[in-house]
Amino acid sequence: MRSLPGWPFGVVGVAATVAAWLSNVWLIRRQDAWNDDVRARHCRYLPPLPSAHLYGGAAMVLGVLAAVCLIVWVCLDARSGPRAWVMLVVLIGVAAAMLAVGIGFLFAVGAPTDPGQGTDGSGLPCGSG
Repeated sequence: MRSLPGWPFGVVGVAATVAAWLSNVWLIRRQDAWNDDVRARHCRYLPPLPSAHLYGGAAMVLGVLAAVCLIVWVCLDARSGPRAWVMLVVLIGVAAAMLAVGIGFLFAVGAPTDPGQGTDGSGLPCGSG
């Protein structure tokens, strides 16, 4: 009986890790654009904040998917191939995926919801003026 090849899980795991990180990076870019827009309007008009819950949640889901796929990849390919480098890649991949989950969690839970709080909760980027 032929066993299931593990490399598709590795590909999905790496892709999900990259996507989780890109979700966090995209949120930061959206927050920076929001701050620039508010500064340009001298804090008179406050557009809605970028959805940190959406991007943080996506990073968490993708990071968990990545970690699971990378672990399955090692379990399926444990009997064939150079195991040391596969284990190293998976260890680094799982660490990166879990770090993306942690950062996504912080974004999803700690993000302000009121535009008056700014993107980081400390207030508007215009100061008191």
